[in-house]
Amino acid sequence: MLHLLQWESLADRRTKLQLVILYKIIHELVDIPIVVTAAAAVATITAEAAVAAAAVVAAAVAAAVAAVAVKVEVIVAVAAAVAAAAAVLAVAAAAV
Repeated sequence: MLHLLQWESLADRRTKLQLVILYKIIHELVDIPIVVTAAAAVATITAEAAVAAAAVVAAAVAAAVAAVAVKVEVIVAVAAAVAAAAAVLAVAAAAV
């Protein structure tokens, strides 16, 4: 629905508004002392960065687990094919 109406998500709008307020604080366009707000901004940015980093790590771990699962399935399939080929060779050798 948002895409159809070409609207931004609420999270995107909030992020942009936070950046606008931060810009106004830094350039003293609002009556908020920058000393007080700098520590809060750093704490917020640090927490958000930690959450984003954790999400990236979780996605990477999930991708690695999926890749390992696929490789294990391939190894099992190859081992089964090798065992079948060995059985065919044993039957052929016995027939000769």
